[in-house]
Amino acid sequence: MTEREIARFKSSEVPQHFGFAVIGIENWMSEKIEAIRSRGGAIHSNVFTRFLLTMFGVLTWRSVPVLPVEIMLLPMWSPFHINKISYWARTTIVPLMVLAALKPHAKNIGGIGIDELFLQEPHSIGMTAKAPHQSWGWFLLFRGLDSVLRVIEPLFPNKLRARAIDSAIAFIEERLNGEDGLGAIYPPMATP
Repeated sequence: MTEREIARFKSSEVPQHFGFAVIGIENWMSEKIEAIRSRGGAIHSNVFTRFLLTMFGVLTWRSVPVLPVEIMLLPMWSPFHINKISYWARTTIVPLMVLAALKPHAKNIGGIGIDELFLQEPHSIGMTAKAPHQSWGWFLLFRGLDSVLRVIEPLFPNKLRARAIDSAIAFIEERLNGEDGLGAIYPPMATP
């Protein structure tokens, strides 16, 4: 199995397993549990699965990248502007930026976890390791940016954050018009 096939397997099977655990179906396909564990465990899940597990309290916010919603307020002339990336990327990253800013906690009344899919304590998991297909230069650049943002993000003014969230929500709502939609998000969430 290639690295991409392994990631695809884990990132579709992990949320599926969590869903079954939440509704009370235990011992769901023990061979799949072992298959996930034999390939390094759920630590290798994609960012969408990590956000899901973080919101339900399985992982912590340290396991997902910092996505400052203030990006929405950058001027068009800045090196990075939301309109300078593909439509798919925009419709994927903007909702994630809102989630990252608000850090919501989904109700997990039963405190359901999926520790059996991890080789380590889930709350000890930080950011993902460098993937085989990533260049060291890009990996180190973005890891460095993430480290800096983790330190300075709490210092961002609340009014600026609120304005950025409003801008992101307006962006999302504009596309929920029955024509364009945010349908581009589903395919990468389901199959990385």
